[in-house]
Amino acid sequence: MSKIKIAIADDHKIVRQGYCSLFGTEKSINLVFEAENGRDVLNQIENNEIDILLLDIDMPVLNGRQTLKILNDKYPDIKVIMLSMYFDDFHISEFITNGARGFLAKNSDFDDVIDAIHSVNEQGYYFNNKISKVLLTKLIHSKKINPIFSLDPLTDNEIEVLRLICQEKTNLEIGQILNKSKKTIDGYRSRITFKTNARNTAGMVIYAIKHGVFLVD
Repeated sequence: MSKIKIAIADDHKIVRQGYCSLFGTEKSINLVFEAENGRDVLNQIENNEIDILLLDIDMPVLNGRQTLKILNDKYPDIKVIMLSMYFDDFHISEFITNGARGFLAKNSDFDDVIDAIHSVNEQGYYFNNKISKVLLTKLIHSKKINPIFSLDPLTDNEIEVLRLICQEKTNLEIGQILNKSKKTIDGYRSRITFKTNARNTAGMVIYAIKHGVFLVD
């Protein structure tokens, strides 16, 4: 199995050193580079291929907000997990809505960081209970939300697959649960993506929460 190529951007050297030390013991992860601000990230990306970036919000020169926007525009294949001291509803909602694939508090346990990296690498997103509840609250209070329960675009099979996607199941696992081939599930997933107008797995999850397909405990 190839290692997940990651990078970390944080203006505090001691934070970067801490993560570098921890990732050094993780066999499934390859820390490609560390950066002290967003400009440093963009410079290093030109010569280094990465899958996932752990990105701090508050940095000089180019902060996390600015960097996330540029990455979404120029490097959409790079998945971003935000790191922040501000693990509150406003910041979580803001960054997930604007394209981050996950959000972690800086004091998260290292096991949670590893789980987030693997989840984002395999599923495309990392939504723990806190993030899911924040997104659900945002959807409920949004004026754009239609309260009428409507699933016209999706078939029963597609709804069933979508629910399992929300439970962080891989296409292979979904196929095993539903007794269908992975190729069949791949097809369902593609149609769900098209019908829900989702850009990624996170978009499908938001659709599922909005339309009552998946309920957050």
